[in-house]
Amino acid sequence: MNILKGLKLSLIFLLIISYGASAQHTSKTAAFKKLVELGEKEREQAKFPEALEYYLKAEALAVKEKSKTEILSVKMSIADVFASSSNFRESLGYYQQALDLAETMGAKDKLAAILNSIGLLYIGEKDPEPAMQYFEKAYEVASKYKLTEVMRSEIAVNLAHIYNSVGQYHKAQRYLAEVEQLEKTEAILQMWKTNYAESLMLEGKVAAAEKIARQLYDEDNIKCHACIADLLSRIYERQNKLDLAVFFAKKGLAHTSGLRYRIKLYDQLSGVYLRNDQYLNSLQYRDSIIILKDSLSKVAKNSFAAVSRFKLGEKDYQNAIIVTGKRHVFERKIYIISLVFGIVAIFMMYNQFKNRFLKGKRENIILENKHRIRELELEKLKNNISEKNKKIAAKALYASGRNELIEKTLELLKRTSFLSSNESVNNYTNVLKGYVKKEEEENELFEHFEKVNPGFLNALKSRHPDLSSNDIRFVSYIYMGLSMDEISGVLRITTNACRVRKNRILEKMGQSKEDSLFDYIMKIG
Repeated sequence: MNILKGLKLSLIFLLIISYGASAQHTSKTAAFKKLVELGEKEREQAKFPEALEYYLKAEALAVKEKSKTEILSVKMSIADVFASSSNFRESLGYYQQALDLAETMGAKDKLAAILNSIGLLYIGEKDPEPAMQYFEKAYEVASKYKLTEVMRSEIAVNLAHIYNSVGQYHKAQRYLAEVEQLEKTEAILQMWKTNYAESLMLEGKVAAAEKIARQLYDEDNIKCHACIADLLSRIYERQNKLDLAVFFAKKGLAHTSGLRYRIKLYDQLSGVYLRNDQYLNSLQYRDSIIILKDSLSKVAKNSFAAVSRFKLGEKDYQNAIIVTGKRHVFERKIYIISLVFGIVAIFMMYNQFKNRFLKGKRENIILENKHRIRELELEKLKNNISEKNKKIAAKALYASGRNELIEKTLELLKRTSFLSSNESVNNYTNVLKGYVKKEEEENELFEHFEKVNPGFLNALKSRHPDLSSNDIRFVSYIYMGLSMDEISGVLRITTNACRVRKNRILEKMGQSKEDSLFDYIMKIG
């Protein structure tokens, strides 16, 4: 009878433990959802550092519970926040993690969405080649697995946009035609019409393009006012109606606060004013571009600093979750062991086992804490090096922008005949020339980079001894996280020439042109 009573008590105790574990799992799921909701709220208000804090904590919970669906969802959200704060490197890293997870899960809809997002990320970096590759992969997945018509339409519109940007309007029209009859949201429909009008403009059918663009502009609910205004400005510039081109470019500026799109519209205005021989206005908008680019660099820098802080905070949060989880596991084991050994009355053996178990547990905790401390120190060192590289890159961009502004000013003074003969203007010109220190500043920046990253440069030269000094400098700018557009500004060459040099370096390294040079050198570093 005593044995049966003990067994009944054991079963009741196990049921209580099982119920407690289930309730604990439910509470963790609710905590995850709450953190995601808070992150979404901060993200909607453009408070990206605060949003990251909530998302990183949600990620730690999802990883602890090994919930692949939640991990995938929160990684995509984190990548989106990094993209919104102009942090290309961190955004791409999280998108790649999400991409790998989506492939293992077989989540085709998520796979297509992530590929599309990576394509948009490269558009922001003005790097059309990888953008095309990711959009085409996304379109292939969406078509092959018959995903929603809205998703297929969105990806096709993005493909049309990137092909228009490189002048391949026939390919743009082909993708637009494939999804013309498919279901679209109002925003996607407007972008479809905008890209179709742009392809007609590139084809030379400027009047037809103008008609479509004006119809879009006159609609009540415009989703992207700046996009349509920019297109109209370019159309009227082609028609040599420069006053209208200026009018619509300024309309676009009035309807957007995004730094990248404002840079694009400022560049459009500067070019139109230059064509109209209004050199002072052209120069003023060129100055505005330099100021906005500096602001964009500061946004990325602030985002990077926030990431460094939150990564350390994330480690502490993950450690707290691990310690709490291990404590719960440990407590359940103690209850079960004490119940079993209480029934059979082997208290001495139980005490010995308990002491050995606790001793091993303490030793493991000490070893784990030492390992975590080493990881945090290494992470801190990497963050310090990366932050120094960001400062070097920002200094290089500032020097490049200053030199570009001085050269533009000198060119305008030279082109203005009545100023070029003025002695005081010539003296001012000589003073300006003295401020242009391209090679000296570039050598100084690179020497600083060598001091900050000796391990990377030594490893690079050892693995690829046939790289020239110019190749090594180019690779160093990539390692700093500069985009093709930014490197072209520093080196004073075209973006296309930058891509050609990148492909040549990949060949020297024995890599394919389709491979990512950034990913490859990060493995070396």
